[in-house]
Amino acid sequence: MSKDDLQAIKGIVDGSVNQAITESEERIVQQVDGRINQAVAKSEENMSGRIDKAIIGSERRTDKKIDEVAMQSHQLFNDLADTVGERFDKMDAKIDNLASQMDSLIGDYKSLRDEEAANANFNARADDRLDDHEIRIGKLERVVAA
Repeated sequence: MSKDDLQAIKGIVDGSVNQAITESEERIVQQVDGRINQAVAKSEENMSGRIDKAIIGSERRTDKKIDEVAMQSHQLFNDLADTVGERFDKMDAKIDNLASQMDSLIGDYKSLRDEEAANANFNARADDRLDDHEIRIGKLERVVAA
């Protein structure tokens, strides 16, 4: 074999080796990419499941807290309504008492007004009589003096 033949064989072998290495690298890259893609997909599924579970748990806790706050608010509203109702009842009783006292005072005022009207009428008649008596006395004094 000649040197040229050896060179040609070496070229063919180098080319074949390089091609085999390239093909091998490509297969390795494809296998690694496939495994990476599988791992990423599995990781995404796991994370998605965990996130879903966390969201559901958070929703349940939030719903429970909302229910607790709603119950507390309802109880506070009922307590407030009871307190306001009691105060209105007390105020109604005081207003009824005040109305009774006012009715009594109004009755007393009407009686005093009627009595005053009667006294004014009596005094007017008494004044008329007094005037009549003064006129008579004056006439009698003139007759006695004459």
